[in-house]
Amino acid sequence: MLPAGSIYLGRVRNFSERFHLLVIGLGGIGHAFLAALAEHRVDALTLLDGDTVTANNLSRQPLFSEVDIGRWKVDVVRAALLRSRPSSVIHAYKDFGDVKNLPALIAGSSVVIDCTDDAHAKHAIDRVCLDARVPLISGAVHADQGQVILLHAFGAKGDPVIRRGHLFAGRSGPQQDTCDMRDVRLEVLSAIGMRMAEVLDDLRADRRVVNGRVELLHQGRWTAIAPPERFTSAWNPSS
Repeated sequence: MLPAGSIYLGRVRNFSERFHLLVIGLGGIGHAFLAALAEHRVDALTLLDGDTVTANNLSRQPLFSEVDIGRWKVDVVRAALLRSRPSSVIHAYKDFGDVKNLPALIAGSSVVIDCTDDAHAKHAIDRVCLDARVPLISGAVHADQGQVILLHAFGAKGDPVIRRGHLFAGRSGPQQDTCDMRDVRLEVLSAIGMRMAEVLDDLRADRRVVNGRVELLHQGRWTAIAPPERFTSAWNPSS
């Protein structure tokens, strides 16, 4: 029997221990995902972000207020979550994800939620998740567009070794290093956070999830883009 509050991910991983969710990035996407996650129970949650709260954050990141300016984001978010999830174990790390800290954090996680706005960070998270065989749900936004991708879900449809580099050709440019959330409509952020939580639900229920499929939101409409053809039949989860 699974412990109370645990989330079972079917064939994706065999979670005999507590379900542990790692959320990387507590900006606009991170807030939207955590809001969508409010009705879900998790045993343990780890928050990773090296930023402090600024005045620019207040319009898109509702867990922060003026009194929080200058405080570590992870501390403020952890305190807020503990008020609504008093029985959960919530860890907070005041750091940015890099090759030094990501391996240990990801290896101890059941699923990784990538809410960063830096393309280089996303590629680093992708590499470590593949090495650790940990499912990765990644969200991104830009102006009126957003995308959600599932990667490295061993047991799901599609090839679990497909990486971001296979989906997005070319090198990251300077404009991909950051995203000013003030340019992103609140409804776009909300939709991306909700879809990331839905993918997590689908993953745990072993339904409708496909490695490498890009779910693109544009002008309020969702479009599913299949992974490159060479990956569509390379993995049979029942074999």
